[in-house]
Amino acid sequence: GLNTATNISLKIYKDVNRDSIAQVSELLTTFTYASMNSGDSVYAIYVTLPDTGVGIKQYIGKVEFAADLDTTNNKRVANVNVSSSGGIAGVIINEIMYHPVTPEPEWIELYNNSDNDLNLKNWKISDATGTQVTITTSDRFIVHRDYIVLSKSNLILQNHPLIDSNKIIYVSSLPSLNDDGDDITIFNSNNSQADRVTYNSHWGGITGYSLERKAFNGLSQDSTNWAASVDCEKSSPTRANSFANAISYSPMDLVVNEIMSSPLTGNAEYVEIYNPRNFTVDLKGWRFNESSNFVHLSDSCNAMLEPGGYIVIASDTTIFTRFPYLTDPALKKRIVINTSLSLSNDGETLSLFDINNNLIDQVSYLANWKNPNLSDATGYSLEKINPLLQSNNKTSWSSSAATLGGTPMKVNSIFTNNTTTTTSISVAPNPFSPDGDGFEDFTIIKYKLKTNIAQIRAKIYDIKGRLVRDLANNQISGSDGTIIFDGLDNAKQKLRIGIYIVFIEAVDQNGGVVETAKTSVVVAAKL
Repeated sequence: GLNTATNISLKIYKDVNRDSIAQVSELLTTFTYASMNSGDSVYAIYVTLPDTGVGIKQYIGKVEFAADLDTTNNKRVANVNVSSSGGIAGVIINEIMYHPVTPEPEWIELYNNSDNDLNLKNWKISDATGTQVTITTSDRFIVHRDYIVLSKSNLILQNHPLIDSNKIIYVSSLPSLNDDGDDITIFNSNNSQADRVTYNSHWGGITGYSLERKAFNGLSQDSTNWAASVDCEKSSPTRANSFANAISYSPMDLVVNEIMSSPLTGNAEYVEIYNPRNFTVDLKGWRFNESSNFVHLSDSCNAMLEPGGYIVIASDTTIFTRFPYLTDPALKKRIVINTSLSLSNDGETLSLFDINNNLIDQVSYLANWKNPNLSDATGYSLEKINPLLQSNNKTSWSSSAATLGGTPMKVNSIFTNNTTTTTSISVAPNPFSPDGDGFEDFTIIKYKLKTNIAQIRAKIYDIKGRLVRDLANNQISGSDGTIIFDGLDNAKQKLRIGIYIVFIEAVDQNGGVVETAKTSVVVAAKL
């Protein structure tokens, strides 16, 4: 304020009845400030509260100052979720079927995330209207670490052969849930809020699929802690949610391997996903993201992708016309048709997420990633030179050399492998023939340094020692890495047939050369 203020008090209340009104009987503690100069602030107030039990509690902080001309901003109401050492304890909302397929009724699953059995007698539930409905007036216990389902009718049994009918409470007056979002609140017998979920349709739970909680100890109001069920029944009442024990995968356990963003007129766009690992990947809950469009990699609840396996997401069924071999039943089942797929010819970002929303691969391709020898790349896909190369790097990609313009579900036409690891620098394939025929058009230079972190310079010299190509100049590197060589000189002209020298220098932070390595590479051509 503008003037010195005296006799200020801050009062903290526990709002037991949740009416947001500070009452004398709810006062916990008072802080008094004899004087504050103009412009002064108190930045933090520390309050030690008595043992209040677990669950959601409401508190009020109220400033009282008689000379204050504006008291409208002197009160703050806040909810605090009090947890046990193991996280949120007590009865929590665990699964919501808000948009079932008739005749299945709406239902809500509760979970007892505590070590004690709890009696639901006289507990209540409400939706956004605020009208409370009593769950049961009889003794009904929810066993510790177990489930209870609140259902409008017994028609729930028809859709769920695995449901435990002993764990259902039928509440005919259960509040009707809105498909576009609602506010579900559970109150205990003392009318204290036990849990609350304010969901929106974008959280998940599309028609016929329930909205499942991912982690018991995760926040109820956190949208990332909820998703549409991926259970085979499309929901899991009275059973562990489909996200329980879900595997978290690591970067590049699946990769974007081919992109057809500019097909010939009347042909489908597509993106190919590849498993480069030596283990099978559980596809449950995996999503591919293009612009604002999310696509599930499989509509099956138990789909797996074996090592070396592919999935192709295509914009329409013309992909089978362009690539007739894809009609093979074994391949066709790995084709996901999504009419919302719309890849930009100029480039955009494509991402892969696992069931736990971990980013597994991402590539932001651009139009200039195409083969520079192609004046028009229409009808040619972008292929990765090797699936294990860094995805978001222009040098890892080039235009397909296949007759059909792409290789969905097949080894990429420009695939190049380098498995040599016995020397500090190796080149494979060697010789290679950068003639654009799709066979060994590129070579991979693999190097291994003694230093953990360095900057590298990589150059190509002809047999007379003349510099013809700068491949890397003070590029940050770890102890090992790979560089793609396309057989072109610094002017982007194809080098003549012959022997060339690959020379790599590792430079320290002061610019001093600490390590060098060289080997030869042969640029060849077909006779």
